[in-house]
Amino acid sequence: KQFIFGCIAEASRPLLAEFRARELSNLIYAFGLAEYNHEFKDGSTIFDIFAVDAISNLENFEPQGVSNILWAYANVKAKHSELFNGAGDRIIVHKDLSEYKPQELSNTVWAYATLETSHPLLFKKVADHIIALESLATFWPQALSNIVWAYATAKEPHPKLFKKLADHIVTLDNLRAFEAQALSNT
Repeated sequence: KQFIFGCIAEASRPLLAEFRARELSNLIYAFGLAEYNHEFKDGSTIFDIFAVDAISNLENFEPQGVSNILWAYANVKAKHSELFNGAGDRIIVHKDLSEYKPQELSNTVWAYATLETSHPLLFKKVADHIIALESLATFWPQALSNIVWAYATAKEPHPKLFKKLADHIVTLDNLRAFEAQALSNT
């Protein structure tokens, strides 16, 4: 893994400016999945380099791309406040978050909480969006669990959000769809 991703990092570094938003988010996501943050000879990491291009392209990423990028950074524990501030600011300017799927919302707040990165307006926007939804039927148990965990971990209390999630969970026929860790986190 280190050899292959090291080669990819070295080869892609000079080409990143040519990547379209989707290609860049897919590459970042792949490094996140592999849990590999290549370090270059100059001491910078591939996630340092990714951030430069990601920040300059924030307006071009689809919701899934933004979510995948943030998730990848959290998965490799690569803090980058400028990227996270920019991504959060980009998300909160949307009139609503209807274009964001439940998993994308979940992964986004999970990433901020995991890296202990504060963005209160983002957390408020996501919570208000979820509260306004008619139904949470499209939210998988893992997404529900991650949202609750993220708000608690980030110390972003939102009682109306917790009530909405709890009200949904108690209406489920059973809790078998929750894995033990997801149920415990909830």
